[in-house]
Amino acid sequence: MHHLQLRAPKRSKSFTGPQSWEELTPKQFLQFMRWQLTLQASLEGQIVLLQLWYRIPGRWLQRLDGEKLTRLLKLLEFLHQLPTRWMMSRLCLGFRTYVGPGDNLECLTFGEFMFAEAAVSRYRAGKNREDLAELAAVLYQPRALPWQKESDGKRAVFDRRRLEGAKKRFLRLSDAVLHGILLNYTGCMEAFPVQFEYLFKRSDESGGASGTWLDVGLNLARNTGALGTFQQLEQTNLFLVLPTLDKMIQESEEFKTNLEKK
Repeated sequence: MHHLQLRAPKRSKSFTGPQSWEELTPKQFLQFMRWQLTLQASLEGQIVLLQLWYRIPGRWLQRLDGEKLTRLLKLLEFLHQLPTRWMMSRLCLGFRTYVGPGDNLECLTFGEFMFAEAAVSRYRAGKNREDLAELAAVLYQPRALPWQKESDGKRAVFDRRRLEGAKKRFLRLSDAVLHGILLNYTGCMEAFPVQFEYLFKRSDESGGASGTWLDVGLNLARNTGALGTFQQLEQTNLFLVLPTLDKMIQESEEFKTNLEKK
């Protein structure tokens, strides 16, 4: 947390607020999303965030000149980067609690990842709110009940047959929550092209339907038994699958390069 001291004519007072995404609460994250959506990320809205998060009375901010206020706003510079920490770890819908994919998507399975990527691609192409709801329904699974099989993070195992019903429930969420999930997912994905260089280069170059993650998964299941059947592949943690895929593509490209040199 960042500790700030402001001075008034007769006294000074200390204020404390977040200095990184890790220190934001889910409530503060939604305040940030509302600033993005309703205030178009305006400077005035940023001042409101500073006031809310540090609990600075408005009269104290009114006393500051432009230079001092600019210095204060630098405390929020971390907002210019996307979060890799999962900002809303749980959502409550009806009587069920839904658990998110964890920081850096650490709990996500490869099957969930394929469906999440498909939903994001459709949303970016058509800006359809239903695609955001589907993304949320894929990334958030119900907390596993005692008799249910659970995946990482104590989440119920993803079942594509329940996806349509779950999407309808997630459509009830506010725009701030749905867009916050998309922003958080995008932030977590930023490191992937560096972590899995060959895999993401191949995905970018393929383009069209043949470049979807579903196609990558189907081809892997068809051509190798390294990760079991396709059903087993779907339920395997993402960070067990992607390094294997990346290594396979690297070896394939190196083999092709060596053949061309001969």
